[in-house]
Amino acid sequence: MMGHIIHVCVDQIDLAGKKKIREVVLHSGASAIVPVTQNGGIIFVKQYRYPVQQALLEIPAGKNGSRRNPGGLRFS
Repeated sequence: MMGHIIHVCVDQIDLAGKKKIREVVLHSGASAIVPVTQNGGIIFVKQYRYPVQQALLEIPAGKNGSRRNPGGLRFS
């Protein structure tokens, strides 16, 4: 199955003489950072996530090569 962000492949493998099915998720990659303040606090972002139908606190992240993050996250 091909999506805009991920691709899912279903492969049949031989595992110790037994046929098994494996689902593999392929992703172009992502980068994340853990921003730490001068007093040791960690900065999170609030992001709505459809699968859980609510906003979650997360570390800042982005897909590699996206328009908003062309080369992955880079900070100095």
